[in-house]
Amino acid sequence: MVIEFAEATVSYFGDDETLLPAALSGIDLVIPAGQSVLVTGDSGCGKTTLLRCLNGLVPHFFDARSEEHTSELQSR
Repeated sequence: MVIEFAEATVSYFGDDETLLPAALSGIDLVIPAGQSVLVTGDSGCGKTTLLRCLNGLVPHFFDARSEEHTSELQSR
């Protein structure tokens, strides 16, 4: 399976339904089949949001707007 994001941006909605500043902005990512990846970074940098996008929780479970110019999950 190949995972690919191009220019992905994710913004969550606040309690009053206004769009908050982007949690992720302009992310480009390609993970080839069989590749292991470690996601690290400072607190609040978007690690959890990235993983929520990869497993489909954003935007289906969490109230967020997700925009990608290219997003693919492919079996190869």
